[in-house]
Amino acid sequence: MYTALVLDALVTLARCIRIGGLAFGASVLFGVGAGCGGDGASAAQSTGGTGAVDAGSGADAQVDAWAQPDSAGDAGIVLPPLTRPLWLGYFKVAGRYGDYTLEATSNAGNCACVFANHGDFDTATQDPIALTAKAAADLATLDAGIVIAGAPAEILAAAPYWSQVVTLYVTGEATGSAALDPTPCEQQATVARAHVQSLGLPSRPVLCYFDTDISDDPSGLWHDPIGVDWIGINAYLGPTAPPTTAVAIAELRDRIARQLDRLPASRPVILMAQAYDRSGAWTDIPMLAALQPIYLEEARLEPRIRGIWWFSYSRPGGTLTHPSLRPWHEAVFAANVLGKPEIESPP
Repeated sequence: MYTALVLDALVTLARCIRIGGLAFGASVLFGVGAGCGGDGASAAQSTGGTGAVDAGSGADAQVDAWAQPDSAGDAGIVLPPLTRPLWLGYFKVAGRYGDYTLEATSNAGNCACVFANHGDFDTATQDPIALTAKAAADLATLDAGIVIAGAPAEILAAAPYWSQVVTLYVTGEATGSAALDPTPCEQQATVARAHVQSLGLPSRPVLCYFDTDISDDPSGLWHDPIGVDWIGINAYLGPTAPPTTAVAIAELRDRIARQLDRLPASRPVILMAQAYDRSGAWTDIPMLAALQPIYLEEARLEPRIRGIWWFSYSRPGGTLTHPSLRPWHEAVFAANVLGKPEIESPP
């Protein structure tokens, strides 16, 4: 265990040197959340939601609990400031696992993804429309936006808080279509745009997410979907962890680059970032923590990237389960010094 942690610490130290900062003290060698600089993001234990915190189980729980700083400044992560604003937020902040909207978004996001469909809520016991509206009201207290699903019922329900709506999320996931087939996104985008117009609401970008690597397309099925404004890139690895942190970082950078290469030079992108343990298959949580700042580094290099959305918060195996991921998300948020981007209204 100590050998693996020291190796991860050396990777972190090398990254710190490369971006021009250093982390000092015992946290460099033994803190999973060790980073660059001497001040920064809070990693306070999650306590504000409606469910109890589960710090993981077995070895994962011990690592995460041990890595947890005692106070906000103890995380010691400072990332260089960005020169343009990004949309930052979590999936699964409200729904079947409890309401963590305020807890998850405070100091880590300027938006959140809350879907009245896509399985976020238990429709047998919860009112998805009412609870999405509550999440929007909570986000408004933080001056944060909301990403909603692009179906007509969600659009109609969002009319009272439309000024907060960042984008309409559509996907071919769970439609029965092939993962790379753009047709479901194109159809949903057409319906969403027509419904927004029929309600007299200002337009919003339509984001299409493909739950797979769009560069891995031997049959040539995929194409840049028509009628879509933004693309959500699946930036996950695994499901099991690579052999080393260095290999994981290289694979993540390559996966993002290959997908960007398939997109038009003007296509805005959101990185769907891996902030969960792939339903328990990924057991090296220190390695997972080391991947979190890579998303910011990629966004810094690629102007098409408009945001980083962490998957996920409250779903088991996510950031709530593994709180050693949280300091990195707060550090990314702190580096987003220009704040919330302007909400777009495309023609």
